[in-house]
Amino acid sequence: MPGASDAAGPMVSVTTWPGTALERERRPGDLLFDRPTAWRAEAAMALDLDGDELLAALSPGASYPAVLRSVAAALPPHASVIVDLGAGAGGASEWLRFATGATVIAVEVAAGACAAAQRCFPNLHVMRSRAATTGLAASSCDAVTMCGMLSLIDDAAPVLAEARRLLRPAGVLAIADLFAFGHEDIRSEPNTFRTMPSLAQLLHDHGFELTEMGLGSTAPRSDWVQASLRIDDWIDARYRRHPSFTAWEDDRNHLDAHIRRGDLIGGGVVASMNAGSP
Repeated sequence: MPGASDAAGPMVSVTTWPGTALERERRPGDLLFDRPTAWRAEAAMALDLDGDELLAALSPGASYPAVLRSVAAALPPHASVIVDLGAGAGGASEWLRFATGATVIAVEVAAGACAAAQRCFPNLHVMRSRAATTGLAASSCDAVTMCGMLSLIDDAAPVLAEARRLLRPAGVLAIADLFAFGHEDIRSEPNTFRTMPSLAQLLHDHGFELTEMGLGSTAPRSDWVQASLRIDDWIDARYRRHPSFTAWEDDRNHLDAHIRRGDLIGGGVVASMNAGSP
């Protein structure tokens, strides 16, 4: 099974663009998620988690790991380079690296999340950069992935343009996220949850055609839930009085409320580049 103790693959490579520019251009959710992400890494180390438990602790995503497995199965069979945009603490990036054998470049703007990825998953290439302006070479990867990222950006055009620039001609874009289950997109700060028809149109408008889609329960696998709960309990016990804790807890509660109401569904989609688009 995928695990952080695996010794194969390149050692960590951390690239940092000028910090002041990154601080000015952060996404609205960066300050909300960065410190709690660092807490999750701290908790995982304190609890001595490894293997699947470590991946689950650092990747508390909806429908994980089932949606990651679906995404990995839909990638080009001999993909050698994957760029994971908005990688957070790198848990999903590491899962994809282990599952595919590809070199995975985990791109994340938040400093705390980059440090967590570097600390917990030393076989990843970690790059601190905005997802819309990575600075990576054009046509340099076989797949671009966005795991839990698209729902955190309202204007997806710059990120989709960057994904298209990075992909080789036969490359694919894969998205794992929460999506709106009704007939309209849901805008609920800091999230924009898109319906499947809305997402398909968005992709088409930016030079992609949706080729595969899978939708299902938002619930992660039970052992991933248990690992994540251990992390949450550790954080609750140590950081409940920290100023960032309330914002983090409010965000968790707002997602839970949407899920309880049946507003959201978990899923993964894969899109190829439309040859007729510029």
